[in-house]
Amino acid sequence: MGRYLIFGGSIYYAGGGFNDFRGSHDNLDIAHDLAEQQLKKPGIEWYHIVDATTGDIVKQSEREPY
Repeated sequence: MGRYLIFGGSIYYAGGGFNDFRGSHDNLDIAHDLAEQQLKKPGIEWYHIVDATTGDIVKQSEREPY
């Protein structure tokens, strides 16, 4: 598993926790590209990229999950 964890899903029907996991990568720029690609899939309206070493959200989509 890569350092940067990608989570994403529907705005109103988040799967919750690891059910929203979409992938990971060791390179933040590549993880961001992968997350942006997820937004093109049906039912994916938001994403967060989490740095697994710090636990911080390092990038996120403009739309937020509720």
